[in-house]
Amino acid sequence: MSIDVINESGRCRVRIEDELTIYTAGAVTASIRDALAANDNVAIDVGGVTEIDTAGLQILLVARKEAMLKNRAVSFVGQNRVVDECLRLMNLANFFQFEAPAALAA
Repeated sequence: MSIDVINESGRCRVRIEDELTIYTAGAVTASIRDALAANDNVAIDVGGVTEIDTAGLQILLVARKEAMLKNRAVSFVGQNRVVDECLRLMNLANFFQFEAPAALAA
């Protein structure tokens, strides 16, 4: 598992590689919380996620809720087949609005 926190022009990107599961939940949650505490605009990049379970999905849900409570902007980028399948299975595909790939580079 790899978590990179990258400060880009005007926002912070938390890039998650490999697993987003119960086994990585603590580290991923801490990274996202730190990013939300220090930045007004955070992008969570799940394009490199190879496995996601309900704990990983819960992390994304909590990140969105915490951002709202802290009046921060949070976006999701890097959608892939693994994440798509999980969101569809849990009937949350429309709940998460993923940015188009070009928006990440902007």
